[in-house]
Amino acid sequence: MESDGLVSVVMSALTGLASSAGTGLGTAATEEVRRLARERLGSSDEGSATLTQLDEAPSAPGPQEEARAQLATAITSDPEFVRRLREALEPAHVRAGSDINTITIGGGVEKSTITIGPVTLQNTPGARASLTAIVAILAVLIALGLYGGVKWLTGEGTDIPSSLGESGGNGSDPGALPGGGKNTPRKMMPITETGQLEAVLPGVDSILNGWSLKTPANTFSGKACTTSCAGILWESTVTFTDPSANNVAVFRVLSYRTEKSAEAGYKDFLTAAAQPSDDGLKGRPMAMSAVGEQTAAFATEGYNGNATTYQMASINRAGTVVSRIVYGGGTRELDTNVLLAFTRMVDERARQGQRGETPTAVASLS
Repeated sequence: MESDGLVSVVMSALTGLASSAGTGLGTAATEEVRRLARERLGSSDEGSATLTQLDEAPSAPGPQEEARAQLATAITSDPEFVRRLREALEPAHVRAGSDINTITIGGGVEKSTITIGPVTLQNTPGARASLTAIVAILAVLIALGLYGGVKWLTGEGTDIPSSLGESGGNGSDPGALPGGGKNTPRKMMPITETGQLEAVLPGVDSILNGWSLKTPANTFSGKACTTSCAGILWESTVTFTDPSANNVAVFRVLSYRTEKSAEAGYKDFLTAAAQPSDDGLKGRPMAMSAVGEQTAAFATEGYNGNATTYQMASINRAGTVVSRIVYGGGTRELDTNVLLAFTRMVDERARQGQRGETPTAVASLS
């Protein structure tokens, strides 16, 4: 693919004006190209400003022309960026011994080959016997899948934790809010690997536009914990900053062995939030929509000798992951919707991680 064609494909993925089918890419490839483009543009002030304009008006000619020009410059001057783009765009190849020769489109039987969907096999007795066995196995798998679907629809054999009721939070705890999870089946496992927990934290591609990384992710073992540590596996933190308002957001996530220990950890956070800080300030419970099985929010105002500073914090439990997000520090009054967007993003990323998925949720004010 020449440079002009590569720019066009990247622009289609970046603006979201074309679907994955329209770009000729799969969904995963489209998302990876979009991520790479946003990361490259966001590495400069000029590119960040262009991204902001694109997000506000993706179909406007001006921002599109600016983005196209900047991407064209990056593609012609940055071989590593081009390599990563081509790697994301490169189609998969499959080879298994001598039976699978190429990946093709279509299907049928022609002379010495048998084509089924994307796979072409040699038309030999062994290949035909293998296909017969594969068809039999697929029939069994389909039957089992239908059986499992019926079991799921009827509610038989599902494991619905008692904590997933219609109300989240703890009514007797300060700052606890009603709402929370729904009675839907789920299969989530505790996050036991450091990389999996760090992936729950937001990156520059999932935080709100304009925010930038201040302190990279840092992970600690639960063994390093000193107080209220029962059941903690890992703890990880990352800090972002909003230069336009002198605010920071500190994201802290803790992975527990069980939901019971996570509930206890959540209550420990509530108790700590209700206590005055070293400078005598005390968080007051504030109204914010519930997100996880348990959610609480607090606000703090203080005078630093020159002006009043504002800070908000949320505490949320998503299964076996407890998060604490502190937002603010500047002298402007804060928007609760920002804290809510951050809390929802981390809650969903924690659930994706516990389901064994790669966390992809992003912060959104819409």
